[in-house]
Amino acid sequence: MRRYSGQMWGQRYLGDKSKLVAHDLEHEKPECKIDAIIAAGKEMPFNSLFSVRDADYDYCDFCIGDMTR
Repeated sequence: MRRYSGQMWGQRYLGDKSKLVAHDLEHEKPECKIDAIIAAGKEMPFNSLFSVRDADYDYCDFCIGDMTR
């Protein structure tokens, strides 16, 4: 579910700045803990997987799939 709180502005992908892991908000799982990331102010919005890779973030194993930096 896309979020409009914090810095997200409805973007599909959320990066966790503390772990350098990106999540797909259209396929999020409870293990992603998206609300906790936003509450801690550690969210980084991305509009595409290309921008996630360019920022050197890994993909979340639960909602996107495996990728290593």
